[in-house]
Amino acid sequence: IKFIHSIKRKLRKTDSIIRVTDKSGIFHIGSTLDYDEKVQRYQVKTNAYIQLSSDPLMDTFYKVVSLLNNLRTKQQITQWQHTKMMPDKNKIQLAYLYFIPKPHKTGTPLRPIVSGMNTPTTKISKMLDRLIRPLFDQYVKQTTIIDGVHLIRQLDKYVSLGLLKPSTHLCTFDITDLYTMLPQEESIAILKQFLIRFNHTHVRGMSINAIESLARIVLTENVFIYGNKYYRQIKGGAMGSPFTLTLANIFMWHWEQKLVEKQKASNELYGRYIDDIFLTSNDSIESLHDMLENANNYHLNIKLTREVGSCVSFLDVQINNQDGNITTSVYHKEASEPYIVPFKSDHPRHIFENIITTSLLRAIRYSSTLQAFNHEIRALKLMLIYNSYPSRYIYHYLKKFFQQLSATSISILPMIHDENEYVLLRSKLLSKPTPSEHARASRIATTLDNKHQNISVDPLVHAKVHKSDNITTFTCPIIIHYTHESRYAHYKSIIHKAWFESFYRTPEIEHKIKLVTYDYQIEAIKQEFNRQNSTEYQKKLMKQLCLKRDEKETTEQELKFLQERIDHFNAPDQSFEHSAIIDSIENVEIRQQLQQQYRKIIQQAKADFYLLSLQTAEEQRTRARLNYDNEVDKMYSIHHNALDFTILPLKMIDLIQERCRMIGERIQSVYNYKIECFRLKL
Repeated sequence: IKFIHSIKRKLRKTDSIIRVTDKSGIFHIGSTLDYDEKVQRYQVKTNAYIQLSSDPLMDTFYKVVSLLNNLRTKQQITQWQHTKMMPDKNKIQLAYLYFIPKPHKTGTPLRPIVSGMNTPTTKISKMLDRLIRPLFDQYVKQTTIIDGVHLIRQLDKYVSLGLLKPSTHLCTFDITDLYTMLPQEESIAILKQFLIRFNHTHVRGMSINAIESLARIVLTENVFIYGNKYYRQIKGGAMGSPFTLTLANIFMWHWEQKLVEKQKASNELYGRYIDDIFLTSNDSIESLHDMLENANNYHLNIKLTREVGSCVSFLDVQINNQDGNITTSVYHKEASEPYIVPFKSDHPRHIFENIITTSLLRAIRYSSTLQAFNHEIRALKLMLIYNSYPSRYIYHYLKKFFQQLSATSISILPMIHDENEYVLLRSKLLSKPTPSEHARASRIATTLDNKHQNISVDPLVHAKVHKSDNITTFTCPIIIHYTHESRYAHYKSIIHKAWFESFYRTPEIEHKIKLVTYDYQIEAIKQEFNRQNSTEYQKKLMKQLCLKRDEKETTEQELKFLQERIDHFNAPDQSFEHSAIIDSIENVEIRQQLQQQYRKIIQQAKADFYLLSLQTAEEQRTRARLNYDNEVDKMYSIHHNALDFTILPLKMIDLIQERCRMIGERIQSVYNYKIECFRLKL
């Protein structure tokens, strides 16, 4: 905490700003003035944003609702899609723009991020990404690079075909500000062209025209706040929106066609990872630069920053053509810092083991030689030690990792010293699919033939139907305190399960025990009353008085329970003072008038209903109180006016009053349990 306060003081004193950096995840401290100047330069350079005069949130909401209702009416989207994409008026929020620094690039430029978790178009963006990304994965997989391992496999294949020469050029280039520079209408037209090219008039029941309309509203209604001002993005899409990535990929699929065809004709490699491209060439360096210069002029908005040579980096892979032999290793950006999750941080223990395991897997897969691997292992150990990982802990998990890979070799513990052994191990691991490849395969698996799909229901929900019996909702919260709570986060389900098995019905059991106790005491008083040689008249009198006490206490508690429920249904989050039909009306004036009328009617109806219910309950309580009081007065009147005190002696009166009291407490216990159960279900 002292460290955090010292940072805050320094930021205030030096007029600095702190941000998490792009990709590396570490913090960057810079001048606020420099930060603001870079933001202004970026806005001028891209010309992607226009300022608005007022808050556009509700206007965007009504546009989205109107479009979705219109598409559903025309049967261009299914009911489950309509439901999934419909925004919740009570939860929508305006997005906000912020910038993060990129210290790995010269001058530390900024990357714009639009944070819009609950904007009116968020659900549409997620739906379009969910429907279209699997199609892109399926049809453009030949020219898509998934990750570093996938690229290394492509290079190995290129070498095995005898295409690599000592003079082979390696080239990488990236597109400048791809997300921001996408032309909106042209991107939508290319999206439609992509679907038609691969014979998709519908995608899971959604028509191609609906996809076009929904894509347009996601792009054109990208509104947000920055620096207490409202903006609309008029070029490109929001970085942070799920659909923007898919749309950018499809736009680049169209852009790269000429380049792909040329590379295929020359038997050269070509692969793209979003806005980063890798290719090989055996042409002269002049011809290669001419080709790249032509590519730089394919589109006015798409500009390339290229690197050509015998040694290049792509993603996190260093690639080197050493006299006709490809060598690869892990690439660390010059500006990257050796920071990972510190060992002393508040994280579950398995996170630290996973960091070591994934780093070792990457080191083996990326390092084409034992020397490169050993170099990476040394760097890994230093990084772990720098982040407070104990040496014994590091050694233990290094040993565990290699033991799991080879049960026969002794030399593999905890390091590999034989080149042949390393080559075999690397070949084994390189052939296994990575998490990114698993994810893409899962998405592609959803692109089955439409005639085999039930488009009337959400396939994800349908797939989970048979698993619903295993889902447990815990209504009783358990708070467990540890020195480092989140490190033990995986214990939560275990603790809940143990509690569920042992104590789930504890409140119910305790309630039943109370009732049994009351019933026993009430019956014991009755038996004691009978032992007083009570007559039938006296027994009848006690029974009648106990019934009246039961009625009195029941009406008292019913009124309390009714007030509890009314308080709940009057809460703001239980309001139903808006109508989806009225919300869909485009005319603002008519919509507001109808909303006011609807709200008044609903509020008046609720007030009348609650008032009538309370009046009825209070009348019943008053009547029951009066009846009970009359019976009590009658009992004392019999006692005082009797000539013979044995007709109703004081001992019997005390027993009757005690029994009535116990009956009242029993009813109170029943209703207290009812109220507790009602609150738990909220």
